[in-house]
Amino acid sequence: MNAANKPPLSGSIKFLTGPLAGKIFPINKPITTIGREATNDIVIKGDQKVSRSHARIIWNSNQWSIEKLSPQNTLIVNQQQVQQANLGDGNTIALGEDSTFIFQIRSEVSEAIQPPSVVPPYQQQASSPQYAVRPQQQYPMTPPPPQYPPSPPPQQYPMGSSPQQYQAGPPQQQFPGLRTAGLVGRPDETQIAAPGTTGLPSLEVSSNIFGSKQSYLLTKDAISIGRDASNDIAIRDGGIVSNQHIQLLRQGNQFVLIHPHPDKPRTLNGLLYQGRKIRGDEPFRHTLVRGDIFRIGDENGTLITLAFNDGTGVQEEMLAPVQPIKLGAPELTIGRVPGNTVVLNHPQVSSHHARLVREEGTYRVLDMNSTNHVYVNSELTTNHLLKLGDEIRIGPYKLVYEANQLTQYDESNFIRIDALNLKKSGNNNYVLLNDLSFTIPPRKFVALVGGSGAGKSTLMDALNGLRPAQQGKVLYNGKDYYHNLAAFSSQLGYVPQDDIVHRDLTVERALFYAAKLRLPSDFTSAQIKQRINEVLDDVEMTGRRKLLVKKLSGGQRKRVSIALELLANPSLFFLDEPTSGLDPGLDRKMMFLLRRLADKGHTIVLVTHATNNINTCDYVCFLCQGGRLAFFGPPEEAKTYFGKTDFAEIYSSLEPSDENQNIPEEAAARFKVSEQYRQYVVAPLRSGPAETGKITGATPKVETKEVKRPKRGNPLQ
Repeated sequence: MNAANKPPLSGSIKFLTGPLAGKIFPINKPITTIGREATNDIVIKGDQKVSRSHARIIWNSNQWSIEKLSPQNTLIVNQQQVQQANLGDGNTIALGEDSTFIFQIRSEVSEAIQPPSVVPPYQQQASSPQYAVRPQQQYPMTPPPPQYPPSPPPQQYPMGSSPQQYQAGPPQQQFPGLRTAGLVGRPDETQIAAPGTTGLPSLEVSSNIFGSKQSYLLTKDAISIGRDASNDIAIRDGGIVSNQHIQLLRQGNQFVLIHPHPDKPRTLNGLLYQGRKIRGDEPFRHTLVRGDIFRIGDENGTLITLAFNDGTGVQEEMLAPVQPIKLGAPELTIGRVPGNTVVLNHPQVSSHHARLVREEGTYRVLDMNSTNHVYVNSELTTNHLLKLGDEIRIGPYKLVYEANQLTQYDESNFIRIDALNLKKSGNNNYVLLNDLSFTIPPRKFVALVGGSGAGKSTLMDALNGLRPAQQGKVLYNGKDYYHNLAAFSSQLGYVPQDDIVHRDLTVERALFYAAKLRLPSDFTSAQIKQRINEVLDDVEMTGRRKLLVKKLSGGQRKRVSIALELLANPSLFFLDEPTSGLDPGLDRKMMFLLRRLADKGHTIVLVTHATNNINTCDYVCFLCQGGRLAFFGPPEEAKTYFGKTDFAEIYSSLEPSDENQNIPEEAAARFKVSEQYRQYVVAPLRSGPAETGKITGATPKVETKEVKRPKRGNPLQ
């Protein structure tokens, strides 16, 4: 019997999403049809994106394959849209947008099948629709040493690049890829997901010590996660993850995270969620939603991060309104304490902050002698007759006046920064910032790094308005920040490099005096004490509240400086060299603290020379001489992009050399034509607020007229 006539190997498909989610169908016929009509072997009812006769699975020449049956429908195999493809054990297939399944071959025979190799796109014939798809199941447990052959830069520039400086870095991990240092999974149980997998829920696991990142498809109904190799997702981490740490349990179309693992009474280091510490013996259940991030960390600053992706695809996070405030009463009061018509419970809001009084078919807003004032359309006001569309700002809250309601937006944990074409020059026209554009999403932790004189502090002060850029724009949630400094000033916290806490006071007393200056004047002593307790807990200094500041270590004094800024609970934090002078251990602990603050809802921007713990950040912004942008993106991708194994090596690679003085210019030019620039700069700006304007080319552009210095020149006072 020839190969073509051999009986088909027994297989099956398990639906992961769509109307048939969780159901398994045997595949043991030479041809199995799939579609919406009842005449198919497998009928998918209720999914209108599946065609009546959508696809068929075929056994031919000792090989399973799948092909679509009509040109207008969609068939995707392992992230590749195909007309026809060979199938291997563990391949994922998507029909339309909602229905996905895994193809499986009986285990005792699957090993005899040689996995087909991937045909690179550049070798595919346009006229031939069939190509092989790499199966997901074959992974060597110990990756071979990577080989990174040099390749030329993506574009040649007139100034002439130096090949040894700008060879392409290690290739991006190819799907399904090898596991990276510190992370390991069970290839027979949990599949590794391709970057950007859509339609399938996945969990991304990363380490700030190993600098590794790996995504796993969540295809089982119960998934164990821990250090032991028997787990579905096993994490080698140096000991901070327990043998069995957590479990993910499928309930309908959702996953529930369970801590500690049901088979264990406790974990060693618990969990961190939204900046809150969950003790090792604390029962915790949470239904996962897109974007959920959990961390496992210890007191030394080691962090394992677990990020959940529900498979619906990357969506730009937008500020959503909260419960609208109905109008109609003759008078409404707005304030921090119960008893007001509208209660805004935030330290920047006074007990009785403002009144709305009905007048002439509309309302008049009156400031009730508040500490942080009332702003209407970014203008400070004490008495203003409202018009439709007027925007009232009270602390971090934005209230938009409509015909019969106030639409309320809470920006206390949602400030997005868009930097658009920032330019600045110093003495003798020396360029300090050279046309910088990027986006800092809300609640992210961003490090501004680069050599001395690269423009790190200048950029940070342009972002916080202390020293505005001369050209370009800085947008906070779509608003031109330079023209709204006063309205946003209460939402900023700034920690300078030099500590400014009075050294002859105890920690508690220093914070008390700062609270009297920074919090609304109607805060009682009991309320101030409660707020001091909260910020001391945030910076883990509760046990040192009675010590004199001068008796503290450098790292402890820096924590007190951060606590001082936390009193008013700002949405944005800017820090200038917060780890300067700290030893490596304290540096890591400080970065761990800032990571927790970002997870609690603060947007964190810091300038630093220390790069040992940059993996703790969400994004790193590399600047080079002349205020040029050499890279903006996730830290782990920076090493790959530059082809370096250490962040310190990136520093030296961006410095001009005797052989090539144009390295900074070339680095900036190279980044602007890179995939990272399109992904982490252009795409976020295009999906941003309306005031960013349209972006038609690779580089976003705004009107570059001279920026007049604002009347309120220091937003941090």
